[in-house]
Amino acid sequence: MVLFCFITMIQAQDNHPNHKVQLAYTHSNSIYGEKVIDSLVVRALAENMPNYYHAPNLPQFAVIGKDRKFYFGVGGYVKTTISYDWGNPISSSTCFTTSDIPMSVTKGNNQLLQFSAQTSNLSFNFVGLPGTKHQIGAYINFNFINPNYAPYITAAYVNYAGFTIGYGFSLFTDAGAAPPTIDYEGPNALTAVYNAVFDYQYQWGKHWGVGIGLESPMASYTNGLKTRTINQKIPDIPFYIQASWNERSSWVRLSGLVRNMMYYDEVKDKSYDNVGWGVKLSGSIVFIPQLTMYYQGVFGEGISNYMQDMTGLGLDMLPSVDHSGKLDNVQAWGAYLGLQYNFIPSAFISATYSIARTDNNKAMYSNNQYKGAQYFVANIMWSLNAQIQIGAEYLWGQKEVASGERAHDNRVQAMLMFNF
Repeated sequence: MVLFCFITMIQAQDNHPNHKVQLAYTHSNSIYGEKVIDSLVVRALAENMPNYYHAPNLPQFAVIGKDRKFYFGVGGYVKTTISYDWGNPISSSTCFTTSDIPMSVTKGNNQLLQFSAQTSNLSFNFVGLPGTKHQIGAYINFNFINPNYAPYITAAYVNYAGFTIGYGFSLFTDAGAAPPTIDYEGPNALTAVYNAVFDYQYQWGKHWGVGIGLESPMASYTNGLKTRTINQKIPDIPFYIQASWNERSSWVRLSGLVRNMMYYDEVKDKSYDNVGWGVKLSGSIVFIPQLTMYYQGVFGEGISNYMQDMTGLGLDMLPSVDHSGKLDNVQAWGAYLGLQYNFIPSAFISATYSIARTDNNKAMYSNNQYKGAQYFVANIMWSLNAQIQIGAEYLWGQKEVASGERAHDNRVQAMLMFNF
């Protein structure tokens, strides 16, 4: 039985233009074999899946178990892109990562044409005992971004009673605050990293939410002559408090992160741990139904590995100039601001500017080590129907290294995506 009154309530709560529930209502009125959308199925599956732009939309079909004891949906998309770079081309066809801009290119190699379908996506979404206090969900999602189109897991977790256990975005990631891009990575300052998580989130009333987690330590630092890497023994601790309004389609989230990063001092012949910390303000605001803003500002010490542009660059800690066996935390900060304008419900234009920087006057940078970068993107997207979306995009990035040298890249790209 379809609950028409519940449809109206759901639409009011999820009127952010990129919310997965809102997209389901905008793009289709014949889902799961019904003449109208089954709101109970939509709600249960949407609550169990990530809500960021590159996540698959709600599946176009679902299995509804006997007596509605479970829902199971299979969805995803096939996404093909063609891109053309000029300047100092980034070799990745999927991610416009500004830290990967080469500082020099050989003559004749300052343009690059690339095709890709690696960010195509497949997801499995299961919800048991939906609508009860014992509701449990399991979700698996992967793309093909590994070499030779090998599957790459982006999410594999279980949801129960506010707990998320498994693998997915860190709780320090406010994924809904990420602006829409064809570029699979998005703004270089975005704190979007995958991790093994044990998180708890709770919402009360119409306006408030909190979260806290224990997550796998993933320190990335550069050793000096007398330091070495050792096993990490203390989990990272992210947490947040969030205030929402406009039926939760707009929000501001204040996040924090505390982490202990361990290394070995061969001069003093003992292990040490540096305390890293970060604070972040993020969210999205729907000013009018057509105009939406996305924003984030983050600052901290020893948190570089949590920022997309710096992940894996060894910039959480660097060798100290004062002591050959010591590592010092690196300050990192970043910010972005994006605007999206929907001139019709199924089509929009957007633009985002992002900047990320690191600094520590007491640490030893090598001349070619990353210091910071800028990122700009502008695009137009159009959903022709529930299945097909097309888009075009321009990207610009500039990278700076410790020596002061800079390099830049430009990219134009187009996309054809089929949702299923």
